Amino acid sequence: MKTLLNHSKLVITFLLTLSFFMMNPAFAAKAELPYADQVPAGEPMAIDGIWKNAVLNKNFRFEGGRGINLDPWVAYIFWKVEPEMVAMQNMTQAAPGKFIGYNLIDKQSFEITLQPNGIMKYKSAIFSSDFVPVQLDYPDQMAAELANMGGGSNAQMQAEVSPEPAPAPAQNPEQSNCSNWAIDPETNTPVCMD
Repeated sequence: MKTLLNHSKLVITFLLTLSFFMMNPAFAAKAELPYADQVPAGEPMAIDGIWKNAVLNKNFRFEGGRGINLDPWVAYIFWKVEPEMVAMQNMTQAAPGKFIGYNLIDKQSFEITLQPNGIMKYKSAIFSSDFVPVQLDYPDQMAAELANMGGGSNAQMQAEVSPEPAPAPAQNPEQSNCSNWAIDPETNTPVCMD
C-alpha cells in the first residue's frame, strides 16, 4: 500500500510538472507557419484590414486572401504563434458576405460569414469565433459588400476606417484590451463590455 501511495505521488508530481511546462508560453515550440513575406497576397478583398478575434483577444490582419497574425499567442498550448505569421490562407469569396479558406494552425478549411452589423463569424470543424473590425483598408468596398448582402450601404460598424490601406498594424486603444464583446441592440454595433 505504501508503495502504491508513493507511486501515485510520483505520477501526480510528474503530471503537475508536465502541465506547468505545457501551459507556459516560454516552453511552447515556435509554430511552423510561414511569415507574410513568404506567402504572396492575392487580390484585395472587402474584408481586408485589422480584426480582433473575440475568443483569443488577438488581432489579425486580413490581406489579399491571407490571415496574418499581429499579436503573439500560444495555440493549443504547444505552438508559439508570432507576429507576421500567416495563420489563414487561400481565402476566396464564395458568395456575398461568405468567404472560405484554409487554417494553417488547425489544418482544415473554414468559413467566414459577414454579418449585417460588420462582425465576421468564423467557423471550422473545431473552432468558432467572432472577428470584430478594428481598422478597414477599404471601407467603401465593405459598405458595398454589406449592401450586396442586404445589410444596407450605411450599416454601422465600430471600426476606424481610412480611405487608404493601413500600412502597418495599429490598435484602437479602446479595443486593444477588450475580451468581452456584445452587440448594442439600439445601434447594432459591437461594444466592449469590459
